[in-house]
Amino acid sequence: SPHPATFAASKTRPYSGTMPRRERPQPPPFGEILQFRVGEIVAGGAAKAHLEDGRVAFVHYAAEGELVEARIDRVHAGYVEAVTLHVLEPSPERVEPLCAVFGSCGGCQLQHLRYEAQLASDRL
Repeated sequence: SPHPATFAASKTRPYSGTMPRRERPQPPPFGEILQFRVGEIVAGGAAKAHLEDGRVAFVHYAAEGELVEARIDRVHAGYVEAVTLHVLEPSPERVEPLCAVFGSCGGCQLQHLRYEAQLASDRL
């Protein structure tokens, strides 16, 4: 059992991925809707964001720099995946997707970005 002072201090530090399981902050529940300021597009076409406790969230169908409202879709041990519901502050890189079934068939992840932004994200 850790020393009480150490345990109390560790409750305030952000999640680092190496914290003992009992001290880890609880992930947001599946289906919860949160706002994210998203960062760069990473492998798989999702935009990287962070939860309040510092853990990573991968937000699908978002563009770099956007403020989005997203629903938690999957909860993993060290990160969560979310799907964009509403774009509150759009990025200049965002365009209207050409495909009528974009977002529902899963065949393409970047049609909501300008072509140049799609090419830049493919170089990851």
